[in-house]
Amino acid sequence: MATTQKKSGDSLSARQWTRRGWELSQGSARVPILGAALVLLFTMGAWALWQHVRPVVLSTESYLVTWDDVEITPPPVWIQGDFREQVARRSSLFGTPLSLLEDDLTPQVAEAFQLHPWVKQVITVRKTHPAWVQVDLEYRKPVALVEVADGLQPVDSDGTRLPPLDFARVDSRHLPRLGGFQTALSGVVGAPWGDPWIMEAARIASLLQPMWEPLHLARIEPILGNPSGKRRYALRTLAGQTIVWGAAPDKNLAEDAEAQRKLEVLSSHQQRHDGLTGLESL
Repeated sequence: MATTQKKSGDSLSARQWTRRGWELSQGSARVPILGAALVLLFTMGAWALWQHVRPVVLSTESYLVTWDDVEITPPPVWIQGDFREQVARRSSLFGTPLSLLEDDLTPQVAEAFQLHPWVKQVITVRKTHPAWVQVDLEYRKPVALVEVADGLQPVDSDGTRLPPLDFARVDSRHLPRLGGFQTALSGVVGAPWGDPWIMEAARIASLLQPMWEPLHLARIEPILGNPSGKRRYALRTLAGQTIVWGAAPDKNLAEDAEAQRKLEVLSSHQQRHDGLTGLESL
């Protein structure tokens, strides 16, 4: 009889332990759920609080960006006038101060500068507190002057039409001339010229610009009437001599081996003969 009672007691004890284990496991399962609920409540509370104080924070002076708080890469000497003011006039972005906390502040600033024809690329726009914005820019560089009916039109190495130059500040003798082309002023300032002759000749000018004056070159001209239909070019010296350049270089000028060879021929001939006399083609 005693043995039977003992077994019954052991069995009861086991059931109690099983129930207690189940209750503990249920309690453990509730902990992550409770934690997630608390995080959600905290997030919602923080969001509600931010919506309440947001107008006040956005209007705080240390968060308000004005045009005077925008710093840019110093523009080169060939850009006329106050470049920052030109951008400001073209854009209504800073008609009123903007908040540093606005998500679209940096893309708006980038777009305002990218629209200026002297800007080749907006590299970065950075904003910091207190209110300050840094804009890093790559400017377009004039490499040639195209002879047109209205005068001389500057272009960059891509054949992009540029704004007029201040020749009081820029020595035009350093810039190759593109002459004799059957082209008219086309496109808008800041856009490609559109004439493949001009765009290719601009690439040749970009290569020759550093040595333009020492070589006593006058202009780059088209060679018309080529039976193959391919565009070819010639160099005219100040003395009236014509040197056949040939086809334009690739867009990647630094990796165009043939273009580099031609530059070496010009430089070598200049050094040996104190000029380009006798050189007919490259």
